[in-house]
Amino acid sequence: MNWVNKIIKIQFLVIGGGSILLHGNEESFKQATSETKNSIHKSLSDNNYTKMNSRRRPTFPGANEVELLRSLLDASPERLKIMKKTIERVESMSPQKKKEIKKRLRQLKDSPPHIRADEIGRLKRRYEQLSQHWESLNPKDRQNEIKAFRALSFPEREKYFKSVIQYKKGQ
Repeated sequence: MNWVNKIIKIQFLVIGGGSILLHGNEESFKQATSETKNSIHKSLSDNNYTKMNSRRRPTFPGANEVELLRSLLDASPERLKIMKKTIERVESMSPQKKKEIKKRLRQLKDSPPHIRADEIGRLKRRYEQLSQHWESLNPKDRQNEIKAFRALSFPEREKYFKSVIQYKKGQ
């Protein structure tokens, strides 16, 4: 038996298939090894390869909450204010609006990387243009415009954005 097979047997023993290794024959070991590899692969495969790799230890119950708390503690006060406003907006959304946003996010996630990058770039440019427009308004008008904008549907937001761009070109 070469050194690769020895390493595989040691890994198998550590993972938990030791009873087959100690009490079974070589054939049962090979079968159990492939079954174990498949079960490990299935448990780690959530189609989110950026979140977890195969070398990372499995998380404990509540690990997501701990990670969330850690990221909140590391966030700047400005970032926390943005998160708070976002949470408040999500809480006030209708179920239909939430469904609509989930659909758009799913489409973005499922799109190829180059299309996703283009869309995110477009959204950033749009955000910057809207922010510049709103900054040019007095505080009371700005607050009213932003509130009205957030109440619009996505097609209505597109029309609003186009009107802002047209207004800016006309100046």
